Amino acid sequence: MEEDKIEAFFRGMKKSDEQLVIPPFVKQKKTRRLPSFLYAAAAVVTALVVVVYLVRQGSVERVQPGEVIILVYQDAPRTHSLMDVQEQSLSDWESPTDYLSEDLE
Repeated sequence: MEEDKIEAFFRGMKKSDEQLVIPPFVKQKKTRRLPSFLYAAAAVVTALVVVVYLVRQGSVERVQPGEVIILVYQDAPRTHSLMDVQEQSLSDWESPTDYLSEDLE
């Protein structure tokens, strides 16, 4: 009995679906693509432009190997870092946003 109701419901759904008007499927037109050799040619031209630019940059001023002077500072401490970081104890540390809470007091 319950199954008959379910079957009748789905039969009705199928009949209502058969009466629906389905629009025709429109095929997409193929888009024109550039041939792959043009991509390769563009890459070669770009590489040539970069090489010419770098060669011209290097030819502006050339230093002979005998003219290079290397300065070595023997008195400077060797920290092996780019910045001098001063050590602070944990009790001296202040929050970088500490000034925000001062306005609330």
